Formats: sequence, C-alpha cells, structure tokens
Amino acid sequence: MTTATREHLDLLVVGAGISGIGMGCHFERELPGRSYAILESRPALGGTWDLFRYPGIRSDSDLHTLGYAFKPWTGDLAIADGQSILDYITEAAEENGVAEHIRYGLRAVKAAWSSEEALWTVEVEEVATGEVHGDRALQPVERHARHGGSAGSGAAGHRHARAALPHA
Repeated sequence: MTTATREHLDLLVVGAGISGIGMGCHFERELPGRSYAILESRPALGGTWDLFRYPGIRSDSDLHTLGYAFKPWTGDLAIADGQSILDYITEAAEENGVAEHIRYGLRAVKAAWSSEEALWTVEVEEVATGEVHGDRALQPVERHARHGGSAGSGAAGHRHARAALPHA
C-alpha cells in the first residue's frame, strides 16, 4: 500500500554508518538549524560496525585517517576493533545532536529529481510493514550551495561525504 505524505527537508542522508553519521555531524556544524533526517533501515546506527560482530572484526584502515576531522581518534590502537569503532561513531552522533535525526526502520526506495521545482522527491519504505510513503520532498540547501553526493560506503563514502559540505 502506498500513502502520500509530504515532508520538506534540506538534507536526507541514506544510512547511519560512519559516512552517514559523518555527513549529519558536518551538516549540524556547518549549517545549524537546517532540517535533515538520516534514514536507517536497520534498528541501530553504525552500519558495518553494528551489523558485523564476529570475533576479531576490525578496521583495515587506521582510525587517525579514517576518523572524523572534528573528532580525532584517541583510542589506543590505530587499527581498531569493531566495538571501539561503533562506540566512536555513536559518540560522534550523540555529541553533535545527530542521533535524534536518525529514523530507524526506513529505507529509501526511489528518488526523482525535478529540475522545474529544483526538488528531490524520495519514496521511503517502512521496513517492518513494507508500506511506502511518497513525496518526501527535499529542497536544495541553498541555490548557490555546492552540490555533492556520496556514492560508496565505509572509507570511500566517508571521504566523499567530507567534500560534500564546505569546510568539512
């Protein structure tokens, strides 16, 4: 069943992993007061670091370069274990007011750009019910703002997310 609801946001981030949380933190810091949401299909933030919990999981990149510029890694090990990375991401979300913008159990299923309206329309599915909500509308932050996006996940997505906002 599809229902039409309309919500205007300045930014919509898909995924609450290291990249999505980083994007939310930068958005909070660079453009405070603007509206945004982070869609996360799972019931928890952290992406890879929450999903995979097998013994010995750790990063293959050092956290001094993979970590957030606004929150330097202070852990004892540069190549950190999964739980330490998850704790780091969670702290960043909580310290920067991002956690309250995460909408769990929602998945973006379709996005369409309207040049005429200068507007993205995103269809969002409730994972638990399969119900799709249309017309979640996203307006550009500013007409003269740099436009950017993030394709990729983990380290790749995080590096792209840093470039999507000025001075990030």
